[in-house]
Amino acid sequence: MFTRRTWAELLYALTNLPLSVLGLVLMMLPLLLGTVLSVTFIGLPVAALGVLVARGLGSTHRGLASSLLDLHVGKPGPPKPRRGIVPAVLLSAASWRAVLYVILKAPVGLITFIVPFAFWVYGLFM
Repeated sequence: MFTRRTWAELLYALTNLPLSVLGLVLMMLPLLLGTVLSVTFIGLPVAALGVLVARGLGSTHRGLASSLLDLHVGKPGPPKPRRGIVPAVLLSAASWRAVLYVILKAPVGLITFIVPFAFWVYGLFM
């Protein structure tokens, strides 16, 4: 009746919301705390931790897309530490693309959760 691809796409769509919201919270807490504490010596490493969390979440989403949807997205290179890992992470364009991805993925995750859920419920009950 339904193919493996159908179930994989549904699973991907339904895991987007919890993963997106959890990822947004896990990334924003250290990023905002690091920004507030940036006047001290501990602020930038805390902010870098938030950016590293965003890179990890991007990797998680790439892994899900690869395993469930057979969609392969290239992995960005690691930050190149010239003066240390914290400046390398904070100055890397790929890191900030990951932050932007996590921020934008939350509302998209909400939409990709609600729409398939509504269609499946409508289809099952009608």
